[in-house]
Amino acid sequence: MQQNGLGNTQQLWFDGYDRTTLEANAPLMQHTHFLVQHVPFEAASAFPGKFPGLQTYLAAMKKYEPKYTYNEVAMDGWLSAALFAQGVKAAGSDLTQRSSSTTSTTSRTSRRASARQSTGPSPTRW
Repeated sequence: MQQNGLGNTQQLWFDGYDRTTLEANAPLMQHTHFLVQHVPFEAASAFPGKFPGLQTYLAAMKKYEPKYTYNEVAMDGWLSAALFAQGVKAAGSDLTQRSSSTTSTTSRTSRRASARQSTGPSPTRW
Protein backbone atom coordinates (compact mmCIF):
# COMPACT_ATOMS: atom_id res chain seq x y z
CA MET A 1 0.00 0.00 0.00
CA GLN A 2 2.94 2.30 0.56
CA GLN A 3 3.77 2.02 -3.16
CA ASN A 4 0.38 3.56 -3.92
CA GLY A 5 0.75 6.51 -1.59
CA LEU A 6 -1.16 4.95 1.31
CA GLY A 7 1.81 4.77 3.67
CA ASN A 8 -0.16 6.21 6.59
CA THR A 9 -2.87 3.53 6.37
CA GLN A 10 -3.49 1.72 9.63
CA GLN A 11 -6.30 -0.56 8.43
CA LEU A 12 -7.78 -1.81 5.18
CA TRP A 13 -11.34 -3.11 5.41
CA PHE A 14 -13.04 -5.06 2.64
CA ASP A 15 -16.53 -4.11 3.82
CA GLY A 16 -18.16 -1.80 6.33
CA TYR A 17 -18.78 1.32 4.24
CA ASP A 18 -21.74 2.39 6.38
CA ARG A 19 -22.13 6.09 7.11
CA THR A 20 -23.75 5.50 10.51
CA THR A 21 -20.85 3.34 11.68
CA LEU A 22 -18.30 5.78 10.28
CA GLU A 23 -19.91 8.76 12.00
CA ALA A 24 -20.29 6.94 15.32
CA ASN A 25 -16.65 5.85 15.31
CA ALA A 26 -15.00 8.75 13.48
CA PRO A 27 -11.92 8.98 15.74
CA LEU A 28 -11.24 5.27 15.27
CA MET A 29 -11.62 5.48 11.50
CA GLN A 30 -8.73 7.87 10.86
CA HIS A 31 -6.31 6.34 8.31
CA THR A 32 -8.73 3.48 7.59
CA HIS A 33 -9.47 2.67 3.94
CA PHE A 34 -12.44 0.70 2.61
CA LEU A 35 -12.77 -1.36 -0.53
CA VAL A 36 -15.90 0.02 -2.21
CA GLN A 37 -17.26 -1.97 -5.15
CA HIS A 38 -20.00 0.44 -6.16
CA VAL A 39 -20.28 4.15 -6.83
CA PRO A 40 -19.75 5.86 -3.44
CA PHE A 41 -22.90 7.33 -1.91
CA GLU A 42 -21.35 10.79 -1.91
CA ALA A 43 -21.04 10.76 -5.71
CA ALA A 44 -24.75 11.58 -6.11
CA SER A 45 -24.30 15.00 -4.54
CA ALA A 46 -20.77 15.57 -5.84
CA PHE A 47 -21.76 14.84 -9.46
CA PRO A 48 -25.52 15.59 -9.83
CA GLY A 49 -27.14 13.79 -12.77
CA LYS A 50 -24.09 11.65 -13.49
CA PHE A 51 -25.31 8.53 -11.65
CA PRO A 52 -29.10 8.26 -12.14
CA GLY A 53 -29.22 4.73 -10.71
CA LEU A 54 -27.61 5.88 -7.49
CA GLN A 55 -29.97 8.84 -7.28
CA THR A 56 -32.96 6.49 -7.74
CA TYR A 57 -31.63 4.24 -4.96
CA LEU A 58 -31.05 7.15 -2.58
CA ALA A 59 -34.50 8.68 -3.21
CA ALA A 60 -36.28 5.36 -2.63
CA MET A 61 -34.27 4.53 0.48
CA LYS A 62 -34.77 8.00 1.98
CA LYS A 63 -38.51 7.59 1.45
CA TYR A 64 -39.01 3.99 2.60
CA GLU A 65 -36.00 3.03 4.78
CA PRO A 66 -34.14 6.21 5.74
CA LYS A 67 -32.22 4.46 8.52
CA TYR A 68 -30.48 2.24 5.94
CA THR A 69 -30.00 4.72 3.10
CA TYR A 70 -26.20 4.87 3.40
CA ASN A 71 -25.69 1.21 4.24
CA GLU A 72 -23.56 -0.97 1.98
CA VAL A 73 -25.58 -4.12 2.70
CA ALA A 74 -28.79 -2.29 1.72
CA MET A 75 -27.08 -1.14 -1.48
CA ASP A 76 -26.08 -4.74 -2.29
CA GLY A 77 -29.68 -5.87 -1.78
CA TRP A 78 -30.96 -3.07 -4.00
CA LEU A 79 -28.51 -3.97 -6.76
CA SER A 80 -29.46 -7.66 -6.62
CA ALA A 81 -33.17 -6.88 -6.73
CA ALA A 82 -32.75 -4.35 -9.55
CA LEU A 83 -30.77 -6.82 -11.67
CA PHE A 84 -33.36 -9.53 -11.04
CA ALA A 85 -36.22 -7.18 -11.97
CA GLN A 86 -34.48 -6.16 -15.20
CA GLY A 87 -33.92 -9.83 -16.07
CA VAL A 88 -37.58 -10.65 -15.50
CA LYS A 89 -38.61 -7.67 -17.61
CA ALA A 90 -36.21 -8.68 -20.39
CA ALA A 91 -37.51 -12.26 -20.39
CA GLY A 92 -41.02 -11.02 -21.09
CA SER A 93 -43.85 -13.54 -20.92
CA ASP A 94 -41.48 -16.48 -21.50
CA LEU A 95 -40.02 -16.63 -17.99
CA THR A 96 -39.06 -20.20 -17.16
CA GLN A 97 -35.78 -21.83 -16.23
CA ARG A 98 -35.95 -24.02 -19.29
CA SER A 99 -36.72 -21.21 -21.73
CA SER A 100 -33.99 -19.02 -20.32
CA SER A 101 -31.39 -21.77 -20.72
CA THR A 102 -32.47 -22.83 -24.22
CA THR A 103 -33.20 -19.42 -25.71
CA SER A 104 -31.05 -18.58 -28.70
CA THR A 105 -28.43 -15.86 -28.54
CA THR A 106 -30.36 -13.88 -31.12
CA SER A 107 -33.47 -13.87 -28.98
CA ARG A 108 -31.52 -12.81 -25.88
CA THR A 109 -29.84 -10.03 -27.82
CA SER A 110 -33.23 -8.84 -29.05
CA ARG A 111 -34.64 -8.79 -25.49
CA ARG A 112 -31.58 -6.89 -24.23
CA ALA A 113 -32.01 -4.27 -26.94
CA SER A 114 -35.69 -3.98 -26.06
CA ALA A 115 -34.91 -3.58 -22.37
CA ARG A 116 -32.38 -0.83 -23.11
CA GLN A 117 -35.01 1.11 -25.03
CA SER A 118 -37.40 1.19 -22.06
CA THR A 119 -38.22 4.61 -20.66
CA GLY A 120 -37.21 5.93 -17.27
CA PRO A 121 -33.97 5.68 -15.37
CA SER A 122 -32.57 2.22 -15.00
CA PRO A 123 -31.67 1.39 -11.39
CA THR A 124 -28.65 -0.50 -12.69
CA ARG A 125 -27.34 2.09 -15.16
CA TRP A 126 -24.64 3.45 -12.87
